[in-house]
Amino acid sequence: MSPLAAIDATMVAFIFATTAFPGPNAVLMLTLGARAGIAAGLPTLLGLAIGNAAAKGATAAGMRWAAGLDPRVLDAAQILAVAVMAWFVWRILRGGGGLRGAGALGTAAERPVGVAIFDGVVFQFCNPKVWVTGAAAAALFCSPGLDELGHAAAFSLVAFPSVVVGAGLWLLAGRFGARWLGGPRIVRALNLALVGTLVATVAPVLAW
Repeated sequence: MSPLAAIDATMVAFIFATTAFPGPNAVLMLTLGARAGIAAGLPTLLGLAIGNAAAKGATAAGMRWAAGLDPRVLDAAQILAVAVMAWFVWRILRGGGGLRGAGALGTAAERPVGVAIFDGVVFQFCNPKVWVTGAAAAALFCSPGLDELGHAAAFSLVAFPSVVVGAGLWLLAGRFGARWLGGPRIVRALNLALVGTLVATVAPVLAW
């Protein structure tokens, strides 16, 4: 089975929604866009995409390996994934919205391209949300027809463009409308839209 054959619209929508949520990546990209401009933020965006794809691929491969040892691992992981997603949804709906502080990476307007890419990769590896949502995606969309390398390839292929588009939109927002898009009402509306996407993508997986 080809890694591309394991990719469907539901998996793409889930991974995109979990990577596009207003959070650390959004704050970083908003700040870079506002302070340094789009061109200066592109290397960091590339680093985010590389780091996220690597993390998603690693968690997917690990989940497939664990499921191969005992199929009950996957059943337990899916239950845990649903619980984690429910917790994410609860936190998002409970929050008041608004994007806060930039962090260290957002304050550096001029950095060498290689350093900016590396910073973006490390930023993803140090972000617990990346690993938690990656594990949830791997549990929900694990395919028995793929081995560990196939899972790593499939999830990485989806994660990379998802981050480029999702975080890239926040970079553009920082350049052209950070104050407007960073407001509580707008962020809450975006949160509700992404929560709806999550629910719509998880429901078919649980139906079987």
